[in-house]
Amino acid sequence: MYNREERIRNATMRMIKESHGRLSGPSSPGSPSGYDNTLAELIAENTDALDKMAEAIARLSLSDQRAHEYNQGFLQPITYQDIGLTAALTDRLVTFPPTKWLHVTSDGKLDGITIKLNTQSEQSIDIKDFNTIPLINATRLYLTSDVVAGRTTARLTFSLVEPNKVSTSFVITDYIVTPAVNVYTSGVAPGAATVYSTMVDARTAKNLVFKVTNTVDVIITVQAIGNLTNNTATASLMGVAVPVPALTGIETLGIDLSGDDWHGYVGVQIIIPAGATAGTLVIDEVLRS
Repeated sequence: MYNREERIRNATMRMIKESHGRLSGPSSPGSPSGYDNTLAELIAENTDALDKMAEAIARLSLSDQRAHEYNQGFLQPITYQDIGLTAALTDRLVTFPPTKWLHVTSDGKLDGITIKLNTQSEQSIDIKDFNTIPLINATRLYLTSDVVAGRTTARLTFSLVEPNKVSTSFVITDYIVTPAVNVYTSGVAPGAATVYSTMVDARTAKNLVFKVTNTVDVIITVQAIGNLTNNTATASLMGVAVPVPALTGIETLGIDLSGDDWHGYVGVQIIIPAGATAGTLVIDEVLRS
């Protein structure tokens, strides 16, 4: 394979030959092309040939420079770094060569992953909302992540060209909030009991909040329930049980129906211990749909 000087020499000779046709004259010893005897004369006589030679040298020099940069890892078009997420991370330092774009993916949800560019004092970027980020004058980032069930790895893809975007725009949606509706009001008997509120039709809802007001003289435990049909007998428990303090206790049960907790009908299971003598339990609900 020719070295750099030989490639420049041969490219120059081809340029001169295209401009002047086939040259004549004896070859010098070791000449690869047979044209170098007349090179000095042709350059002196023809400016166009000189320009073509300079262009060829510049082109090959730039090619060599780019090849060196790629070989050194400075201009890799795409590089990857995999970050383990089985344990919580706080400001984990990640360095990378000069590049233009960052794209973040994982083997699970992107919830709870944030990054800061360049310094730990920068504002955090929530990857769930922006997982494709332009890297302007950035060569390091700090990654923070919660532990999410089933998620083990995040892949950071660094590229010179903008990758296909997953989350790059906002969608503004108007939500309708319904007025508060009472789903349960009752005094209590002295004996222990488990009762249920009216089931709420939540088939078009995004969020639902139950407000529980307890003036009974014992602690009452409430827990959300859900079902695909309007039926408390076959409903499933949702979330965690919440104790509502006696006499003046007020608690809320908030349910995100846009995720794994979606049920077409939602209500409240009410566990009343023995010993109550007075008071009333009131449960109201508000839907956002």
